[in-house]
Amino acid sequence: MLLNSLFYKIWADLWLYKARTLLAVLSIFVGVVCVGALFGLIDLELSTMDAAHRAAKPSHISMILRADADNSLLPKIKAIAGVKDIDALTPLTVRYRLLDKSEWQIGTLVFRPPTAQQKYDLTTSPSNNWPTGEEIAIERLSADYTHQKIGDSVAFETVNVSIITQN
Repeated sequence: MLLNSLFYKIWADLWLYKARTLLAVLSIFVGVVCVGALFGLIDLELSTMDAAHRAAKPSHISMILRADADNSLLPKIKAIAGVKDIDALTPLTVRYRLLDKSEWQIGTLVFRPPTAQQKYDLTTSPSNNWPTGEEIAIERLSADYTHQKIGDSVAFETVNVSIITQN
């Protein structure tokens, strides 16, 4: 009997305040749809990011040397037990500026082997156009940050060398 009267009170309240009932039902519905869409998109995005990460063949270990080393060191490192393969790159701290701007900024140039010889942390180009001559490739987010566009001229300075090149 108690359950029957409780059900009657709830039903009467819902019927008396139809607009409030409709708003509550719509709010719950929108919340459930948003949570479902959010989890669905997270799952989709994670699988896409995972596939892109695997396609780049990420390195498992990065070894940073304190001094310059020549290529004769590479076979010695590769001969270490458990090392499957190696991929060398050379980072160089530089000062750079666009030729139409006067202030110098600090940056890092990374010298990599040609694309066909890269084994890990693969660098790709959406257009498949790679720099030749005195051109450089700049990573997309770095280009956005520095407001550089294709064809801009950039001046680089290191401790001993000054270079002007184009993106």
